[in-house]
Amino acid sequence: MLDGQNNQIDNLKAEDHNRRIVLKTIVGSSAALATFCALPTRWTTPDVDHVILPAHAATSGEVILIEHTLDSCIVELATTTETEKHFSVTTAISPPAAGINITIIFEAKSLGQTHPPQTTHVVTDADGSINASIIAPLTVQEAWVTVSIDDTEETTKCFYFIQAPVPIP
Repeated sequence: MLDGQNNQIDNLKAEDHNRRIVLKTIVGSSAALATFCALPTRWTTPDVDHVILPAHAATSGEVILIEHTLDSCIVELATTTETEKHFSVTTAISPPAAGINITIIFEAKSLGQTHPPQTTHVVTDADGSINASIIAPLTVQEAWVTVSIDDTEETTKCFYFIQAPVPIP
């Protein structure tokens, strides 16, 4: 008689174990379905205005991301030697900050010939200003300058043009 009762208890334990597995499967599937339904249909890029450090790293306080903008640039003929022209490119960023990486692309044309672009990398001064010297062939008559803040889409453009002298009749 004990063997029959033991078999009956073993069967109940096996049924209970199978019910648990079925119940876990149903709950898990429901949770997965609910999570899937809660996801957005289209992902967008998040807008980050500022970052708050975690408690263990918050000794410096809140970090605020600052977007810098470029003021309009100026390109001028600084000096001329017997073989080349020295141009000066100046601009500044707002708000002023030191150490911001800037790229300057200088494209020149002379007598219908386009020269290969020159790329110069500079860093802003303490007051946010940029002053770069660029050397070009003596024959340059036109120059286009593009100044951009590295790793951003912020750019400004300026140009230099020498009007050919007009003969007086």
